Amino acid sequence: MTAKANIAPNYVQPLSDVIKDDWCHVTFFRKKRNSTQWQRILECPPKISVSDSLKIELLFLESPLSITHIRNVYTKLFLSSSAIKDNESAKYMKSVETGINQEFYREPLIVVLRNPFGTIITGYTLREFKINARYNFELKDFTHNQEGTYYLEIRWKNHPLLIKKIIVEAPKPLKSFRLELEYGLNIFNPNTEAFHNIIVDIAIPPQIPSYQHVKSIKWFNSKTNGHIDYKTVKKEHLTFDEYGNTYLRIKIKEIAPYSGVQIGYKATATTSAEVYDFSELIPVPPSLFEESTPPQVLREYQQWLQHEPGIEIDDPEVRLQLKEIFDRSYSYKDWWTFLFESIQFIWSKLDYQIQEEEKGAKFALKTGQGDCTEFASTFVALCRIRGIPARLRAGLMLSSQKSWNRHTWAEVYHAGLNKWFQVDPTLRTIGHEPNKVILLTNTNWIQKDGEREIQIRFSSPKEAEKYRRSREFHISYNFIGKVS
Repeated sequence: MTAKANIAPNYVQPLSDVIKDDWCHVTFFRKKRNSTQWQRILECPPKISVSDSLKIELLFLESPLSITHIRNVYTKLFLSSSAIKDNESAKYMKSVETGINQEFYREPLIVVLRNPFGTIITGYTLREFKINARYNFELKDFTHNQEGTYYLEIRWKNHPLLIKKIIVEAPKPLKSFRLELEYGLNIFNPNTEAFHNIIVDIAIPPQIPSYQHVKSIKWFNSKTNGHIDYKTVKKEHLTFDEYGNTYLRIKIKEIAPYSGVQIGYKATATTSAEVYDFSELIPVPPSLFEESTPPQVLREYQQWLQHEPGIEIDDPEVRLQLKEIFDRSYSYKDWWTFLFESIQFIWSKLDYQIQEEEKGAKFALKTGQGDCTEFASTFVALCRIRGIPARLRAGLMLSSQKSWNRHTWAEVYHAGLNKWFQVDPTLRTIGHEPNKVILLTNTNWIQKDGEREIQIRFSSPKEAEKYRRSREFHISYNFIGKVS
């Protein structure tokens, strides 16, 4: 029994070692707009225009799980184990060989096409397939999709068997968007007493070298006859916290009884896409750190592995709910699988419903519902329980109605590549879509007594108590446009 216990985990772990490279032949064809002729694409990787239609032909030459490969891999495995001493290797290898083939033909093949942000734009299920048979899948033009690298993926259960790149080109590539954000805060005093010496810190979009570039910020304090008098932001107006957030500090001398003030800023920024080469994630397992990781690196990322409000990884119920995905045999062969399967798992557990307050992972898993905050915090909790650093990100998202709304997503750290990956479980994307989201803060705003990205201070506890009872704020945003 001991020998089997040592070997069994390795049965599923090296699945990529038993997949043949030449088990499936893929041919790509393109058809120009207003044309009826399909042309075979000879480039590798294939390239098409956003206005082209794409046809994919699959020819299965044999089962991807070659019996010869299975036998070779597990012979080496058993020769290096103690099981060979009691003749367990032959019996176990035979059961593996029989079981894996029966299981393979019992499960369907999934064929999907993902856009540059990992979102599935089309998919097919092959419940049965025959060797030496051809299967064709046709896709219309990519006009409504992002240019860049697409990925054809064939999956069996939770494991990618084959991944092919497809380059989609636009005549005039869209490099970035120009966003203009107007952020206003109303503070109204319904009391008979006045507020004095109020300090308000409002988060402003930070500079992110890879995808977010703030061009200008101007601030205002109240309106005069409906007109906003914008002022230039100077260094003395800015303050920073330990998480790298940048705040605009506005000082209010007084708010009279039964009156209010309007403060805020207007920021102009350009955002560009942040996309990843998903193929580089395939061979790297989603483990935390290697044994040789320097202690200073371990300390740096330890904070992103802790229990905190809304990410209740020490809660037994949360761990029990998330244990289901850890029990899946093929969930953690590579980062590609880990990221997409985690998003799929969360959507299988939660229904998207707007919440009045930010609740977090425990609430979401208990009730089976949540909005972007709960989806993102559940993903972060899943990562941290696995031992992978992850953190929340908060900002604003442009809705289909052309208005800005609060939005939360996540980042997960890949130790092998020394890189943070943006993951949005709500939008089911990996990376940054420039026309969708602008980052405001790097912190977890769950259960922060409504502070979120706004911090208000008063000259005395008495003033603070008055504000606690009476504060009423309204934030409004305005999307101006986009440029290429």
